[in-house]
Amino acid sequence: MKLSLRKSILLAAALVMVFTIATVVSHGAVVSSSDSKYTYGDLKADVAQLTAAYPEILQSEVLGKTADNRSLYCLYLGNRNAPKQIFVTADMHAREYINGQVVMKSVEYYCANYNTGSYKGTSYADLFNNVCIVIMPMVNPDGVAIATTGSSTVIRNKTLRAKVQKMYRYGGYRNWQANALGVDLNRNYKVWSKGAKKPQYAYYGGKTAKDQLESQAILTAMSGCTDIQAFINMHSMGNVSYWGYYSKKYKSACWSFVKMIRSFNGYRPINESASKNDHGDFEHYIIKTTHKPYVCIETGNRIPVPHSQFNSIYSKYKNVLAATAKKYK
Repeated sequence: MKLSLRKSILLAAALVMVFTIATVVSHGAVVSSSDSKYTYGDLKADVAQLTAAYPEILQSEVLGKTADNRSLYCLYLGNRNAPKQIFVTADMHAREYINGQVVMKSVEYYCANYNTGSYKGTSYADLFNNVCIVIMPMVNPDGVAIATTGSSTVIRNKTLRAKVQKMYRYGGYRNWQANALGVDLNRNYKVWSKGAKKPQYAYYGGKTAKDQLESQAILTAMSGCTDIQAFINMHSMGNVSYWGYYSKKYKSACWSFVKMIRSFNGYRPINESASKNDHGDFEHYIIKTTHKPYVCIETGNRIPVPHSQFNSIYSKYKNVLAATAKKYK
């Protein structure tokens, strides 16, 4: 009798736990919107919980490890075998970690409303069945670890940590932009004569183009796509949107995309097509090699972006993925 009672109590406790978890997930409380610093640990936990809660909607893949052995996650929202894809990147620059939080919160929103929500008459299920959203929410987890803690001690490898501590930095570790090797991942797509000449907190493009593990993970994710329709690269700051086109042949399609983005956030679009100041960056690499619509959304008005701006940024981004999927469906 005692054994039976004990089993009953344990079963009841387990049911309560399951119900609690289900309730939390159903109310969209996985990704915190109140956490002022979205860390690698937060991302790792959120990916695990969301993919477990929505296995038919959201899948994850680790595309490699960083120099300090952190996972490079790629998420697939919707039908992974969809004929078309939208490619999203965030947290390429360490101190811009608010963008990973914004992206992950939107992923949770679409998962929670996948079978009931819609955009302009088309259900999310239909949109994301035809257009998969491929997301790398934290391209630079080592750098994010440095920036969110404001310390080099989070770099676990002693040799690597010693190198970080010797690198030039401006504004302290909270202003860190590069990865743990001192390479600015946004500038790792072509060796450029201008900019920093050696590893530091920002602006150093690396020894050779695409030589960083994080850059290679992005290229791996892209190579796994069959037909990327558009690119969304989340950065901070300025409340502007950078865009461009390879030649006049593609101008109309690219402008149409950034104009749609502007309808959500009101950010001023800046045409980078003729710019040579930032060659070697991800933006020019994508524009030149894919010829597809691209936008770099620069959120917030300070660096790091104060968390008090999170709700405003999220509200302007929330419908972007659905709208983009519908545009290219």
